Amino acid sequence: MNNTEKKLYTLIKPHLPGVVSRVENYADAGTPDVSGCYENDYWIELKICRTKNIEVVKLMEPSQLSWHFSRARIGSIIFVIVRHFKAIRIYQAVIVDRIKLTYFLHFRDEKINNKYKWNIFKKVIEVIVTK
Repeated sequence: MNNTEKKLYTLIKPHLPGVVSRVENYADAGTPDVSGCYENDYWIELKICRTKNIEVVKLMEPSQLSWHFSRARIGSIIFVIVRHFKAIRIYQAVIVDRIKLTYFLHFRDEKINNKYKWNIFKKVIEVIVTK
């Protein structure tokens, strides 16, 4: 996990449901950055996007796409959380004919008390994880 992804993890960690931990797995390439458990296990891949348009699949390494595909195919709950300048987006990895990242939430720092709507962020993840 690079330094910027570490900062993103530090930002979101208090707002993730259940028990979460960073994953440093050098033996299994493609393993997501965060493992969580809240009634069910879930995984989070953290990404930083510095281009105008977010193309999540292009932000990921082939080993990450492969890991997501093999796990999502058997029902694992996997999110990709992207920091895009001051915005944060949540995607869920699902399988149709190939891996698809379903977009769930986009919120940004609106300069109102410089706070994100963390209650909504947490609720989106809770609802998906407890389905």
